[in-house]
Amino acid sequence: MLSAVLLVGACGDSDEGAACEGARSEPLAPDGLIHVLPGAETDYLSDPPTSGPHIAWNAPAVIDRVLSPAEQVGVLESGDVLVQYRPNDVEAEAVAELESQLPDRAHLAPNPALPAPVVFTAHLIKQTCSTLDTEALDRFIADEAGSRTDQ
Repeated sequence: MLSAVLLVGACGDSDEGAACEGARSEPLAPDGLIHVLPGAETDYLSDPPTSGPHIAWNAPAVIDRVLSPAEQVGVLESGDVLVQYRPNDVEAEAVAELESQLPDRAHLAPNPALPAPVVFTAHLIKQTCSTLDTEALDRFIADEAGSRTDQ
């Protein structure tokens, strides 16, 4: 189990609130069971998506490139959790530390277009964070990994 809080480089020294908002449920996309080919043009209900058309693939734990929305949902299809971070807002040391101790059922990928510095997604669930909070990630994985409801 991870225990450190990995700080985002761009954040200030604020004592206001927790690093992560509460996890929130999102609606099931009507086309959530559709497999698509790489490069297919698809629409999603949210960004990053938590359901929708997807690519079936075996994603590595650490991914060094930005994933398409179909690839993102493909990670979630197996019941795994995707941790995405904005590279300019998260210190490289924090990313390297998480890479070295990434929990089972979690995948890590950069995404400069995120709405927050860090976003955890699972099937139909999303949590945004201002820091790469590993305690919050542990809780998210414990609560959400393997929680697919459409299987």
